[in-house]
Amino acid sequence: MGIIERSRVYRTIKLERIAKMLLKIGLSANQMTAISLATGIAAVYILFQNHALFIILAITHLVADGLDGVIARYSTSTLFGKYFDAITDASINLLAILKIAYTLKDPYFYIICALFILVYTLYLLSKMNLPILQSRTITLLILTLAPLHFSIPYIAIFTTGFCVFFSAAKMIEVQAPRWFQR
Repeated sequence: MGIIERSRVYRTIKLERIAKMLLKIGLSANQMTAISLATGIAAVYILFQNHALFIILAITHLVADGLDGVIARYSTSTLFGKYFDAITDASINLLAILKIAYTLKDPYFYIICALFILVYTLYLLSKMNLPILQSRTITLLILTLAPLHFSIPYIAIFTTGFCVFFSAAKMIEVQAPRWFQR
């Protein structure tokens, strides 16, 4: 069992009771994803302005994101929900790296943002079948350390950049044999 599957099992075990309670009061997985999106946008908006509030909102976003999957597993999982969750995760990651690029005024970081959009678009167009290395969680967790040293935002964006380039390489590895078939 890989790290992603182990993480999913761990989240299901730890969040099961809360997810069942939320289901009982009528909260759907898609509604939880909407809460995740709202708290993620709020976290990125407040990034570099109020660090304590950023941490609270980022953690709330990550917990809501974990809960939406658990709720979906205990209720009805939908194709819309899978795409809504994937697009929410990508949007928060993209907004975070755009905020870093804007704040640090480094034009090269916008290249990472553009490549992120390209790779994620290919992932979605493949019906989420191409391999992708997600970086949203680690990016947000790295940014919680931002006040400790000026280089932390650089580490966060370079982590996302690594994940983008790794994902692009894995996508090419998967697709290349198809390109050269006759």
